[in-house]
Amino acid sequence: MDETDPRSQIENSIQAILWTIDKLAITTELFATNSQQHYFQQINELLKQFAHLHSLRDTCNIDVPVEILTYIDEGKNPDLLTRRYLEELAQRNDSTRGKIHFMQVFKDLLEADLKAQLGDDFLSNENSYPELNNLLPMDEN
Repeated sequence: MDETDPRSQIENSIQAILWTIDKLAITTELFATNSQQHYFQQINELLKQFAHLHSLRDTCNIDVPVEILTYIDEGKNPDLLTRRYLEELAQRNDSTRGKIHFMQVFKDLLEADLKAQLGDDFLSNENSYPELNNLLPMDEN
């Protein structure tokens, strides 16, 4: 990635923050009185990184859906939300395909029934039934 790319800068800044938080967690876990100065240095470094991230806010317009933020606030993995949306879209896609298939079968049955009732030339001769031609969609070729 290009280091001058705003999105890349934001990603790098977030990675640095996460790395510092990880180091801070280790320092906290192993805290001793003589490591207090090191602990404060890491906290100051974290604050500088947050300030840098804050300064990058206007360089890149990234819209994050509120649902994802709510999901994260609830302590859930946002990947699960994405997976749920993809599964829902796949179900809708299958449903739509079923409807399209049903409409094609219905169209074929209707044409066959119309041919049986009105003769073979019903669909080939558009001028025979002008009142029905207004109801049929026109092919735009």
